[in-house]
Amino acid sequence: MRFRLAAPNDAPLFVDMLRGDGGFRIDPDLDADWPHLVRELIKRCPTQCVVWEDTSTRPATPVAYGGSAFVDEELLAGWLSDGQPYPANRLLRGMRDGTAAPLGVEAIRAGNRGPGLALMVVHFVMARRGLDHPVTRRFLPAGGAAWHFVHSGYRLNSICFEVYAPNRAPS
Repeated sequence: MRFRLAAPNDAPLFVDMLRGDGGFRIDPDLDADWPHLVRELIKRCPTQCVVWEDTSTRPATPVAYGGSAFVDEELLAGWLSDGQPYPANRLLRGMRDGTAAPLGVEAIRAGNRGPGLALMVVHFVMARRGLDHPVTRRFLPAGGAAWHFVHSGYRLNSICFEVYAPNRAPS
């Protein structure tokens, strides 16, 4: 099992994984733009999008994908306070419409040097959703290592990650 940073040409695979996953909600008005938006997220957040691969197969088989983005703290707070679900879809809609976007490199640097950052997990999906599947069990430690590798060193004020599926961790 290994993880690597995602590349824009990985987007079609992730779109298929996300569409096949009952745990991710895409608003109907975003569905037609979905492949472009996933590719755009990977381009805008190249160090925040990760693919995990099962290296016991040749070629290596992707088993999971996660994409996150640093976002404006006030924008995220507004999304969370109005009671509407799916802030990740609101970010994607904002990317499409030009009304919101992940923070750029300079804003991330400034936030990390100063007041801190807000992180939004836009989507996370496993190819096999069953937590008892042997590949999934092998993936879980790699998932934790990748999360630490990709997000350590940042001054995080908040992390937004909605969970939709029935097989989520107990709260």
